[in-house]
Amino acid sequence: MASFFLSPRWPDDGPNHDETSCPFYAAVPSKDGRVPDALNAIRQWPVGLNVRLDASLSVRTVERSARAESSSSLTGTTRRTAPRLGFLQRHWLEAGLNVWQGRSTRGWGQCDAQLVAALGDGKFNGKSIQEVLHVMRRHDEANAESIAAEFNAFLDGIKTTPQDSPHRLVLGELRAVTPSRYGFVVNLRQTKRTFFASAPVVELSTASFRSAWAMIGNASARVVILAVVERTRDGNLRIIDLALQL
Repeated sequence: MASFFLSPRWPDDGPNHDETSCPFYAAVPSKDGRVPDALNAIRQWPVGLNVRLDASLSVRTVERSARAESSSSLTGTTRRTAPRLGFLQRHWLEAGLNVWQGRSTRGWGQCDAQLVAALGDGKFNGKSIQEVLHVMRRHDEANAESIAAEFNAFLDGIKTTPQDSPHRLVLGELRAVTPSRYGFVVNLRQTKRTFFASAPVVELSTASFRSAWAMIGNASARVVILAVVERTRDGNLRIIDLALQL
């Protein structure tokens, strides 16, 4: 069976389905106008997406974090945050991958190109999107070295110090999740680099993304992963949170 990377219904897409015969129909949600656009977690700028995710991109010492939380609590109305799956679905929507364009198949190469274009030169939690989020490129033997070098350069930016532990996001296609001595090993289709995840992270993802998790390893399906990654003291890449979708 061909892989299409297509979901039956996306946020705000319910009214486009037939009300009487389609189970994916949903009425237009009511809007009271009380939340201004400036407070939306995901906004479309002329240069790309502006995203505020409900995940920290940097974990600092306890003292500095406490001061940061104290100062933020004094502010008034704050901008909303988006969950990881919410951002992943919105990104897919902005890239135009929620609609079919008449091709017989759609592989990761097409997805990659449209996802990168949708990001543009936007912001992610106040930082450059290109700095904190990497969309995996389709494996191409002719350009394998440059693709690997680009990804390695992104991962090299994740340097844990006694004062700071930066987090970065990787978006790609999940190949396998296998048990290991200390948890689980996570592999993506587009790279030979290995990621690790703890048992609690994997257990939470199996409960939160059941339909996608059940299809891992199925030759007729493709599972997309958005992973929040940090580097351990030993230099390994560890996934501390993730979202999955078919």
